[in-house]
Parts: sequence; structure tokens; C-alpha cells
Amino acid sequence: MSDRQTHSKALVWDEGAARILADSRDDRDALIKTFSRNNTKLHLVQPAGDNHLTRQQWARRISENWRKAAEEMIARIFQTGRDLIVAKEELDHGEFEAMIEVDLPFGTRTAERLMAIARDERLKTTPGSLLPPSWRTLYEVTRLSDEEFHHFCDTGVIHADMDRDELAAAVAQRKRKPPPPPLIKPLTDDMVTIIPGDCRVVMRNLPAKSVHMIVTSPPYLGQRDYQVEGQIGLEKSIDDYILSLN
Repeated sequence: MSDRQTHSKALVWDEGAARILADSRDDRDALIKTFSRNNTKLHLVQPAGDNHLTRQQWARRISENWRKAAEEMIARIFQTGRDLIVAKEELDHGEFEAMIEVDLPFGTRTAERLMAIARDERLKTTPGSLLPPSWRTLYEVTRLSDEEFHHFCDTGVIHADMDRDELAAAVAQRKRKPPPPPLIKPLTDDMVTIIPGDCRVVMRNLPAKSVHMIVTSPPYLGQRDYQVEGQIGLEKSIDDYILSLN
């Protein structure tokens, strides 16, 4: 009973035969090995009324097929680029261009981009799991500077599902300059000192190079009497007014 209990979810016993209801190939193979040692007759069957894979089984199957297809596509893109490079070196003058124009299913522009992908040393050393299986997107990656390439790899911008629009947006964002700092810093209490007094006297007593700018607003000539002895603006002439400002 130990074997039967161990695989109770996967087995149905009928007239001395073990019918295996395995959830996966690995489960099935493991059960076959277990019961083959006891010379037990085995029948592979599906659960009654359920001839479909589970959600998890479909997910594993589809993911694995997608991974293999992406890896194969990337490998073929690189191989096509390498073949173009070698063909260009070996063919006589003019034959390479004629081959592209007449014999190949793509034009000169695509051929140049495929060769650029094959030549890019950075792509050669990047894990295939990070590269998008698209020659158009891979070509845009080749146009990145070394600094941009490594930054985008480190920050996850370059990944298997990346497209050209996503990469272009990342490049534009990185090149967008931050706004310049304000020319004038906000004033705080420790930056402001109020010195009351006659500016003609106070300014003479300030240490040299201790301030950046001084703004004064003297009274206009003959406009107002502040009833203050020695005030500016009550001079008899414009010359006397100017002299009083010094």
C-alpha cells in the first residue's frame, strides 16, 4: 500500500493494473520507473471527463516555446549579420550589392543594420535573456553610447520585451536637461541684516567687499519736506543736490 498511498493522486487501480494519471511528463516518467521495478502493468490514461491541460501546464508549455523561439530568433539575427559580413569580404566587387538587390528578401538598409548588430561587441556579451528578439530593436540598441547602454542594462530599460518606442522614450528622457537652478537664492533670516541710519554714513563704515549690492532711494529734489535736519531734497540747486548725495 505504500506505493499506492504515495501516488494516490496519480493512480487508479483496476483489476491489478496501475493506471497513471500524471499531471506532467516528469510525474509520469517517475511513476513508470517506480512501478516498473515491481513488474506492474501500466496504462497511461487521462482523468475521466478531463482531456485538457491545466492552466499551469499550459503556462509552462507556452512559456517554454516562447523562450526557445526568442533564443532561436536572436541567434539567427546574429548569424545572418555575420554571414553578410563574411559574404561582403569574400565576394568580388559589385557582387555583394547585386546579391542584396536581386537574391535576398531584404534591402541594403536592412543588411547594414544586421551587420551592425553582428559587429556590436556589447550585444555579444549581453545575456540573451535580456535581448529583444527583434532586429529593428537590436539595431537601435547598437546606436547607444557605451554609457547609455550600460545604464539602460543596469536599470532594466533593456529587456526581452522592449520595443523601439520604449527605448526611444528612455533615450529622450535621459537627454532631457534638468531646469537650471534659480539665479537668486531665496532669502532667509540669516542672510538678511537691516542697518538703520543715513546711507551716506553707514556705507562708509561697511567693510570692503562685504556686500554684493546696495540699493538706495534718496528723496527727489524739492518734492517733500520730512522735517528732518540736514535732509536731502531741500537744496537750493541741482548741483547742491548732487553734492549732498555723495
